[in-house]
Amino acid sequence: MVIGEVEVIATEKKRKGKRKQMEDKRIKRKMVKTDAAHAQSMELLELNTMECDRYGVSDRTATLFASAVLQDIGIVHESEASHVVDRNKIRRQRKKL
Repeated sequence: MVIGEVEVIATEKKRKGKRKQMEDKRIKRKMVKTDAAHAQSMELLELNTMECDRYGVSDRTATLFASAVLQDIGIVHESEASHVVDRNKIRRQRKKL
């Protein structure tokens, strides 16, 4: 007994749209800041932390070194302060290593 017919094309379009939405949600969740300045500062932070650990430099001094280097490179300046390194960033990076 057939009550109604299945619209194959409409069903496929609906499924495709739903898959697209799910993929977009998945990508948004995984999205991380990957701009060049952020990537450079995180790499610099990791190297800085490793060297400071090697020579027994405190978190506070490591922060001063990292901030000075980022200012010299031009990543951190008066109008852009989102990449500033603080003592807690150094501490968290040391725990990762």
